[in-house]
Amino acid sequence: MAEVEGNGATASLSASTQSSNPLSRKLNKILETRLDSDKEMLEALKALSTFFTENSLRSRRNLRGDIERRSLSINEDFVAVFKTIKEDLESINEDVQAMSNCCQDMTSRLKASKEQTQDLIVKTTKLQAEKISSDNGILMKIQVQFDRYLAAPDNLQMPQLNFFLSATVKEQIIKQSTELVCRAYSELYDAVTDPTNTYKEPTSILHRSPQQVQTLLS
Repeated sequence: MAEVEGNGATASLSASTQSSNPLSRKLNKILETRLDSDKEMLEALKALSTFFTENSLRSRRNLRGDIERRSLSINEDFVAVFKTIKEDLESINEDVQAMSNCCQDMTSRLKASKEQTQDLIVKTTKLQAEKISSDNGILMKIQVQFDRYLAAPDNLQMPQLNFFLSATVKEQIIKQSTELVCRAYSELYDAVTDPTNTYKEPTSILHRSPQQVQTLLS
């Protein structure tokens, strides 16, 4: 009976000692872990197997240093790749910024060109209106002169020249004068009634046709 109690006390002491031993706890935890369901652990063991090929005391002592060196190498590779990406992004950002500046410059130039074009359109429209008004005024004065000239067809016979010229010469002068007047009026009428010109209501300016003028003079 005493021996059984002694064995029980020994087992209890052994269990208590194992539970207080950190190494024992770690071993128990590892033994209790199901590696087949822990994917991260399996990947870690797979990576570990590539350089931890010998389970010796020396290898186990150097394992931590190997892992740290590999981790450092991976970090350095990551930093190098990230640095390259950062430089590429900075280069792209510079290109985008340059394009943005070019677009802003083009926008400013287009805006200035638009303002200049609008100003030119306004000035051109104003000049065209002034030209039309001026041309109409000139045409009205010309028409008045023609009306005065045609108002007294008897004066075209130029009786004051009877004393100086013979009838033949006088008739020739009258004929040439009539032809010049008719030709000038015809050219003026064609220019005013030309659709490509911008005269408004040309018939209100020149209210006689070339045929009417020729008939009146003849």
